[in-house]
Amino acid sequence: MSLELVPLSVDHAPAMVAVLADPSIYEFTGGTQPTLEELTARYARQTAGHSSDGSERWLNWVVLLDSDPVGYVQATVTGDSAEIAWVVSPPAQGRGVASAAARAMVDELTASGVRRLVAHVHPDHAASARVAERLGLRRTDVVEDGEVRWVRDDLDPDGFVAEWRAWHDAREERLRDPHGWLSITAIHWPTSVPQRFADAPGEWSADGARATVSLGPGETLQPPDGPVLAAGVHVLGPLDDLGVRLGFGDAVVQVAEREGRVILRPRHPDSPNLRAYRGTPCYPADPGWVVRGRFEPYTRPDGDAVGEVVFERDGAEHRLVAWGEDDGSLWILFRDATSGVTTYAALRQLVVEPPAQDGSVRIDFNRAFNMPCAYTDFATCPLPPPANTLGFAVEAGEQVPDTA
Repeated sequence: MSLELVPLSVDHAPAMVAVLADPSIYEFTGGTQPTLEELTARYARQTAGHSSDGSERWLNWVVLLDSDPVGYVQATVTGDSAEIAWVVSPPAQGRGVASAAARAMVDELTASGVRRLVAHVHPDHAASARVAERLGLRRTDVVEDGEVRWVRDDLDPDGFVAEWRAWHDAREERLRDPHGWLSITAIHWPTSVPQRFADAPGEWSADGARATVSLGPGETLQPPDGPVLAAGVHVLGPLDDLGVRLGFGDAVVQVAEREGRVILRPRHPDSPNLRAYRGTPCYPADPGWVVRGRFEPYTRPDGDAVGEVVFERDGAEHRLVAWGEDDGSLWILFRDATSGVTTYAALRQLVVEPPAQDGSVRIDFNRAFNMPCAYTDFATCPLPPPANTLGFAVEAGEQVPDTA
């Protein structure tokens, strides 16, 4: 199930007429199915984005489920307070869609500075009451126009969601880099026999960790530093796992070493994978997934592993093998009960800040993120050790990327 919020536009009116056609939608809210003309006029007003005096902001999103509209969420923002509402068509009900869409809206509101939520729910509307509870709202004794007022006053007091949103936005910016992982068009393994590839200039061969490229007339490659490589034969290396990136036109080719061999990865801004990428959905940021633990270093390194991160969850102890980074932080590869369901099947990764002097660590599963192999077939990624498979569902962090 892929859920997305898209800002409301007048163009959504024809599709939303059908979404809002079921009479049961109005059982508790009153009203009737709008006509296309009525909905078009309503959306024209709402998409203005604010009241005539500027005292209110009007925020409206259409809820897409697997790319099809199934409802909407909306907020009227005054100062740091927002009155929110949600509507999901009956065929999409009973699947957690309303809760997920409302949580996504609240994340957006919190990141924009909203600190207080208000909702009005009919006293007999049990499903909407459950959504309000899941959002952390509490029922009050106030009844307005036959609806019960629900409120939440403690929204993101420490800026937790805003900080997570900044982290997620930075991740998305890197993923959309025109020369990032999504731009790779192939992975080539040159041999001792010179050969050409359709997505990079030159004729390539390899000898161990060294690459040789023969450029023809009019062909050039631009290193990050130094003069342009023009027509002729050029030897690159010995190469390491990062290698070198050589520019040509608006593209680059990465030339690097893997297990004693040379690889070429051309990266093009117009790659089909990058054009198809729609974003990486995430579980809503939740402080409950920030776990305290401790780091137990190995007396001697086990390969590249330097120790284990130990923490408790639901009354049980869990251990994750960790690798050390140059700055003292810990890198963890793991799987859990969401792997292959809502998250990438092979693995996710975590970076844990350097342990304190007493060995204590802070594990923020909200920042669990995908390896490059979740985004392209042209990446080589390690797998987590069997010990790093958690038996419970880590419903936090990044989910399966949307490249539909």
